[in-house]
Amino acid sequence: MTLYQCLLLNNPCLKAGRPLKPRGIVVHSTGANNPNLKRYVQPHAAQESGMGQVFPTALSWSRETILKRLGTNTNSNDWNRTISPAVCVHGFVGRMADGTVASVQTLPWDIRCWGCGSGPKGSYNESHIQFEICEDGMEDPAYLEQAWWEAVELCVYLCRTYSIPVSAIRSHAEGHRDGYASNHGDPDHWFKRFGKTMDDFRADVTRALAPASPFPAAVQKRFQLSDETMRYLQGYRFAEALLQKLAELP
Repeated sequence: MTLYQCLLLNNPCLKAGRPLKPRGIVVHSTGANNPNLKRYVQPHAAQESGMGQVFPTALSWSRETILKRLGTNTNSNDWNRTISPAVCVHGFVGRMADGTVASVQTLPWDIRCWGCGSGPKGSYNESHIQFEICEDGMEDPAYLEQAWWEAVELCVYLCRTYSIPVSAIRSHAEGHRDGYASNHGDPDHWFKRFGKTMDDFRADVTRALAPASPFPAAVQKRFQLSDETMRYLQGYRFAEALLQKLAELP
């Protein structure tokens, strides 16, 4: 995971500053054919703080530096302003200016967002960190794969930071079915096109949270396997036993 920060200081949600004690995570997707982070995330014209890199190294950046990394939105339709309907989330996953896929934090994690609306039982806005995955045209499996693993790693980071159980990771669609969100189908509709589900997503988060095993790295190095092949092997039901045998072959 690469996690940057560009806080949306001019969004009324951040200005409201209602405190949040995170107990879960809601995963959204944007519903528009634009995978570029710059569409949604920009520093405002006079911004001097809340910009930089969070992970793997904490760095503070100038407005010019973050714009160079994000790219510039010349359409003035980013979310660092008052927008209608009023909406704001804690972060986005999508493409940087150089085409790499990364995460950007846009609200402090402990401030309530305006992300999922409400349902008959209340709203996950009151309890959940929420982020958007920037959709493309939903026809590119390579982009979804990159965004999927970036989102998985972001959830791992948040679960570890706030002791959030994996079972509390929900999609917007699941939030609606739970009774705590408005009626949306994201990102399930996108995942489904490529044979993926939120259960698969949570399973990948669970595997990533597991204590590190020495066997995957040993097998990958010994047999010169790609990251994609390693993910396939690690998805096998008896992966740990298989990798141990492969690592210990004479």
